[in-house]
Amino acid sequence: MDGTSFVFPNDPGIAWSIMIVLYPYITGLVAGAFVVSALYHVFHQDALKPVARLALVTSLCFCAFATVPWGGREGMIAAVIVLTLPLLALWTANRLLPL
Repeated sequence: MDGTSFVFPNDPGIAWSIMIVLYPYITGLVAGAFVVSALYHVFHQDALKPVARLALVTSLCFCAFATVPWGGREGMIAAVIVLTLPLLALWTANRLLPL
């Protein structure tokens, strides 16, 4: 059995840094946005009404991409798209359906 089929932590072809940074960021953003949305919709905290719908959309958009592998140049492009599209969707939703 040769060692070519294994992936080692010191393999220079794996971009660990971007995965280590983006996964906790996106997961934290999903959890925080979900909590903000739940505080308004479930617990009726009226102070959060202006951001409740935007927080729910943010949570759902980022949750869909939380486990996408971010390795290589394609991963960097996907990261930019994932971090930009939900913000664009929120801006568009806020322009079409003002709070």
